[in-house]
Amino acid sequence: MSEPVLIVTGGSGYLGNAISTLFKARAWHVVSLSLNAQDPSVHCDVTNEQSVQDAIAEIIARYGRVDACVHAASPKLNRVPLLSLSAEQFDSTMATATRGAYLLAKAIRPHLRKSGAFIGITSEAAHQYAGPVGAYAAAKSGLEGLLKTLSHEEKDWNVYAVAPGFMSGGLNRDLPEKVTTFLQSKMPDQVTTPEEVAAIILRLCNDSTSYPSGSLIRLPQETIVSL
Repeated sequence: MSEPVLIVTGGSGYLGNAISTLFKARAWHVVSLSLNAQDPSVHCDVTNEQSVQDAIAEIIARYGRVDACVHAASPKLNRVPLLSLSAEQFDSTMATATRGAYLLAKAIRPHLRKSGAFIGITSEAAHQYAGPVGAYAAAKSGLEGLLKTLSHEEKDWNVYAVAPGFMSGGLNRDLPEKVTTFLQSKMPDQVTTPEEVAAIILRLCNDSTSYPSGSLIRLPQETIVSL
């Protein structure tokens, strides 16, 4: 296969779909890992080690290569104070963001091409208080720590974190319309679209020389800092 291969976890979701659509338009072969039975390329539970290993084995058997991987699978937003969560809710949130990224990195390690990109979707919630979504914020902070470690230990990879600002759909579709409208009209510097996120991810995969491994890109301003 001559076309580069991208793996996207959560590829059937709000953001994952935008990433998949853009990469397909740019002649990448996109493999979505998803629990959603409606339209995954490969069914996968990113929190389950055997499920991740089986999914990657299937991809390698089918395509023979991995050029980039994006961990876009996201935990549910539980909009309650942190200590009101059950331990099970907290564990589930952490597992999707951090354990999922760890299992994915471990499974693709023998296969990701030299200078291939491993990208985690984090959040501005990891950097500033974003309301009662504490487990989500902690999970995204943990993901950034994991990516920082990978950037130091996996020298043949280009490892990045992309932290979008507020996006109106997906996890935030439960918010009242007036909240979304207020943010979009009064605080546009904190609002991101999935297409903007997809575009920066494409650049990371195509032009690693402009983005050192271990970079965190905060959107929508595209501020680049070290993890």
